[in-house]
Amino acid sequence: MAENDGSTVLYIDDDAANRHLMARLFTRKLPDHHLTVAATGQEGLQQAEGDDIAVVLLDLTLPDMSGEEVLQTLKAKHGLPVVILSGHDDPDTRRRLTEEGADAYITKPFDANELFRVIGSLLGES
Repeated sequence: MAENDGSTVLYIDDDAANRHLMARLFTRKLPDHHLTVAATGQEGLQQAEGDDIAVVLLDLTLPDMSGEEVLQTLKAKHGLPVVILSGHDDPDTRRRLTEEGADAYITKPFDANELFRVIGSLLGES
């Protein structure tokens, strides 16, 4: 494994199984980067304050606040690239969140290759 280049991806999702799956996928697909996870919107926002976060993966359904609120705060305070990962496949929601600053919107269940192509692109990798 190569040395971590400092790129950290934050995954905000309240579902423990989803967080575990993402950690396993991350180890295989992007072993040179670090994944950190948060189970609530507030926890994710706190991690975005203190960590060197390069990209955020964000579920829309969180126990303490809406993913839309988290997106708005991440964009306003940090300007971070945000990929929405959601089971909601509503075209109006997709359009609205893209207009509000989401860099990508991927529906669950997702294609891991597509997700990691998007993440790589946002990290500036080919």
